Parts: sequence; C-alpha cells; structure tokens
Amino acid sequence: QALREASLAADAAAPPAIASIARRAIEGIAALPARDAGQRASTVRMTEALPSWLPARRTIGGFYVLRPLASGGGGSVLVAVRIEERQEEGAQRFALKVPAYDASAARTVSETEFFEMFRAEAGALIAVPTHPNLARFVTFDTGSKPKPILVMELVEGQNLEHEIASGALDAKRALDVLDDVLAGLEAMHGVGVGHLDLKPSNVVLREGHDAVLVDFGLAGRHLRPGCATGPYGAPEMWAGSPGASPLAADVYAFGCVAYEALTGEVLF
Repeated sequence: QALREASLAADAAAPPAIASIARRAIEGIAALPARDAGQRASTVRMTEALPSWLPARRTIGGFYVLRPLASGGGGSVLVAVRIEERQEEGAQRFALKVPAYDASAARTVSETEFFEMFRAEAGALIAVPTHPNLARFVTFDTGSKPKPILVMELVEGQNLEHEIASGALDAKRALDVLDDVLAGLEAMHGVGVGHLDLKPSNVVLREGHDAVLVDFGLAGRHLRPGCATGPYGAPEMWAGSPGASPLAADVYAFGCVAYEALTGEVLF
C-alpha cells in the first residue's frame, strides 16, 4: 500500500518523464527482497595481470605492488605495501591508483597535459576531511616513475556493483548504502571537491557495514577530460561544458547509482 501511495504521489507531483522513472524505481523496491541471488550473473571483471608499464621489480613511488585490484577506463588500482615493509607479516596494505590516459582524454588533451591536470587536481584531496564514508587519503606522488600515483586506504569488503549483480540487496539495505554515499559526497562537496567517478564499483561495503566511497583518482575541483564512466557521466562531462560544476556532476551520478541500486537496472 505504501508503495502504491508513493507511485501516485510521484504522478501527482512530478513531470511525466520524472514520474515514469520514479514509478520504475518504486516497482524495483517491491521486487528487491524476492530476487534470487543466483539469477543474475556478475558483470564485474577483475584484472589478474599486472599492467605492462609496471617495472619488473614491481616498485613505484616507494611502494611494492602485491597484486592488481581492478582496472577500467579511469586507470589501474593496485594493492601495495611500503617497500621497506614488503617482507613483514601483516604489513599495512594500500590502494594505489594510477590514472589512465585513454581515448576519451586523447580527443582533447595530450598525455603530458593529462598528467599535469592530474597533478594539479590531486592536491585538492588534502582538503578532504577524514570521514567514515570516505576512503582515507594517504599521499600522492606526482614525480613517481613511470607514472604518477595516488595512494588511498585499502577498504576491505564487497563493492556495490557485486551486491547489485547478485541481487543481495533488500530495500532497507539499499537505502542505507545510498545514505552513506550521500554522507561521503557531502563531506567532499563541503570543501569544493568532486569525486567525478561515482559508480557502483567505487562504493565498497566495509565488512558488510558502512558504505565507503573509494578511488579518488579523478577527484578534483574541475571537470576535465577522462572523468566519469559512461552510464554515470553527466551530459556536461561529454559536452566539454566550460565552468560546469563537478559537484553537480556527482549529484547526477548519484541519481544513476540510486536508480541501479533500487531496481537492479542501469538507468542509461
């Protein structure tokens, strides 16, 4: 009954196109608890090979790479420890992000310009406060060879993309996760920094509890080439709109993530 009332309220209060999206989301909420975890195959693909640019000694910027964690359009994420601790049992592990100069960025800037923008924007992360829903920023090394790196806390747990693909979320858990994501964004936006690559695979459920935003490799105060991932990128990302707000782009991406979490379907 509550869902039917919500659907009627959406019809009454919103423009038809928005009301249609709301109805689909509401219908998805009703279906979430009944969805069988085995019905949906995971769409997540984790990389197993170390990137070809990594030196044979597996060191970069004072860190020793243990294994790859993930890769995508935004670059590679590697699990690493400090070089001096690589032989120690229980050494602290970090998520090491290396941005990728991809075809999207190549249309508008040179590789040198791309990495200069990364260096300039990485400094903005110093202003981001410590927050339970944000991976902790450790350091960035813009002079490391062969590529600059951004080092973050390694958050252990399943990511939201896996949870959606497996049908493991019920309505309450989905809304709790989305609330955590908004809290993390609020902390970043409070200092004028956008995440700029918000998507389900960049939300990690820490040991099954709080949701944590990870992978700040594209974060910064300005939109720039290479930001965002296709289904979650606001139109201004692709149009190259000068002066467009990175914070507004995050809000758009959040809407896409919320729709996907509540319905199990990609919005666009």
